[in-house]
Amino acid sequence: SIRGYNYQALKTLETWIENLLNNIDERIYCDYEEDIFQKNDFAKTVKFRQLKLYSSNFSFKSEEIEKCISHFFMLHIKTDYLQSEKEFVFEANTNIAGNYKDNDAELLRNWVADQNNLPAYLLKKCSEKVKSIVSKYIYDQAEEIKDKIDESTIKEAISIFDDLTEDDWNEFTKKIKWKFADQEPDKEFSSTISNIESLILKLPFRIKNDDIKAVFGILYKEVSLKASNEEPENRKLTLEELELLLIDTGEKEDKIGRASCRERV
Repeated sequence: SIRGYNYQALKTLETWIENLLNNIDERIYCDYEEDIFQKNDFAKTVKFRQLKLYSSNFSFKSEEIEKCISHFFMLHIKTDYLQSEKEFVFEANTNIAGNYKDNDAELLRNWVADQNNLPAYLLKKCSEKVKSIVSKYIYDQAEEIKDKIDESTIKEAISIFDDLTEDDWNEFTKKIKWKFADQEPDKEFSSTISNIESLILKLPFRIKNDDIKAVFGILYKEVSLKASNEEPENRKLTLEELELLLIDTGEKEDKIGRASCRERV
């Protein structure tokens, strides 16, 4: 669990630095809504990423996949994001499991292979699988809360859910993306750290090789502190905050020159 949380913070830091290098001005939240939540107000886009650092592979029989798809659906229908273009990403260090019994691993494998341009027949199969997973979750939840919420309210919600069309399910399914790194947990963890160090050297600040670990530590600490904040809005990471942190890592005589980097990024 500790390693999983640290990995989540590392991937958040990696995204934060990549955004600065690519001049992508979005707010990044660690451990809010999803493991990583990225919101771009200008482009009106939101991205929800769930990360898994596991030793086992995944299929549609994996509890983690079922929970992930169900949670993605709840975010998809959340009124806060109805006006935004949404993307849901499941990221794992391992890969897709082999075929056995009714795990539908081959369907997941085909979905991953063609996810950027799903043919109609495959979209239909993936959509039906997604619907079956979400439906089970919804009906299980309805049963669980039946003694806590007015029966008419539950019936109304179920009725709305049952009225979702094939097009609705297709639209949601197309928003789900998959990333399988096919690496052992330790290798994925260390390669993420190495990539962050490489990204730090590419920043438009005069950072030397000897300074990488110090800068890494400062930035990682900031991500961890933000993620532990009780107020979700105070968990956000922005480009401006990253630039200020990087400027403050230098000597006083360096800061004036570094402050001008904003225009160059």
